[in-house]
Amino acid sequence: MPTLLLFLTAAALTLTIRVLLLTLLFLALAVLALLVLAIWHECFLGCMEPGSMKETPLR
Repeated sequence: MPTLLLFLTAAALTLTIRVLLLTLLFLALAVLALLVLAIWHECFLGCMEPGSMKETPLR
């Protein structure tokens, strides 16, 4: 009986760790996607346009 309990505890722990790792992976991917989007928006839209928001003052 203790071996079954130990097996179930180990299975629950590995499942929990796997779910936590997947959650961290998805969070890291989301942060990376937001960072890439922010860099793309800042550089390619802000630097290459001649009349960008940085150069023209707000009216």
